Amino acid sequence: ATRWRPPAPPMPWWMKLNLIVGATLQIVTCYLAQFFATRCFAPFEMTDRISDKLDGDWTNIFRPLGRVVILLWAIGCANYIVFRLWARVRVAELKNRGDSPVGTPAGHMEKGAPLPQAREAHTADAKHKSGTNGAVGAWARPA
Repeated sequence: ATRWRPPAPPMPWWMKLNLIVGATLQIVTCYLAQFFATRCFAPFEMTDRISDKLDGDWTNIFRPLGRVVILLWAIGCANYIVFRLWARVRVAELKNRGDSPVGTPAGHMEKGAPLPQAREAHTADAKHKSGTNGAVGAWARPA
């Protein structure tokens, strides 16, 4: 029988808020940059010269709304980095405690070891593709 470990504690409210704020900022910046592109960025082609089109300063490509978009995008990226760092620490804590992630059987935590469902699906897929009884390779014969 499979021995299931108790689930890990839920994600704290402040991390959920961090993810919601970060995702919202990323969505808002995409919409702003797409729908208000001419208000965010000055027209500039790859063949244009910065000295001619942007008065010699590459930052002139950003109009005021564009600067806001870049700032919001950077904050959204920072939110993601905070989440990744938190998750790395949380996973290390669970590993040190000997816990496996929620919903994962305790015996299948070896690196690269497939879960039972994945092994069964792979075996069934191999049987179907080869038209054999499960033998794969040069010696496979139809069942």
